[in-house]
Amino acid sequence: MESEQAAAAPSLTPAPPPVLRASFWLGAIVILGAMVLGLLYSAGRDRTLPSLQLAYYPGIAKLVEAGEYRQALDQLNVAIELDFLSRVRIHQEIAQIAMTNGQLDDHIAACRALITAGAADEVTSLNLSGSLLMRSATGDHRRAEELSRELLQKYPNHPAVNCNLGAALLGQDQLVEAEQYFLRALELEPGLLPAQAGLAKVREVKATRE
Repeated sequence: MESEQAAAAPSLTPAPPPVLRASFWLGAIVILGAMVLGLLYSAGRDRTLPSLQLAYYPGIAKLVEAGEYRQALDQLNVAIELDFLSRVRIHQEIAQIAMTNGQLDDHIAACRALITAGAADEVTSLNLSGSLLMRSATGDHRRAEELSRELLQKYPNHPAVNCNLGAALLGQDQLVEAEQYFLRALELEPGLLPAQAGLAKVREVKATRE
């Protein structure tokens, strides 16, 4: 039986402003070697990003429309070097295209570039934490935890933030605290599938250790 004491759940505050519009993604969180939890909760932007006013952008747009996402991303990365003043907007375009089409490494790199440039908003941080959880490379769960804790200070009542934090903790085998945040996410949004899956995995692992 786990001897750890459960961490206190975040306190209730008025619901956050509608700056985030959540949508579910299904990803993978690796825990205890062969145990895998399918979980990813990310968010879509409330607005459409402005199209880049660059001479070469129409060609990139056609690649996106044709489903040639890899080529589009490669050309946008070239565009960053050609047009220094538009780098932030190009990174935004890369992040949007990469997230929509499951290009995790490109999405993570673009979000990190936006954070470094001081141009990231809360949605960028939430989406970045989701992609880190899906990729599950060394250090990704820890970074996702840091991002989620920062977001939690602003949005303690956002189910996606609580769910992502639970997933990040689960990926680090911090079962007791992970359970608290999955429960909190379900309290805020009953029936939230990623939180249900995370909670089930926590309890499954805990049962094997009793």
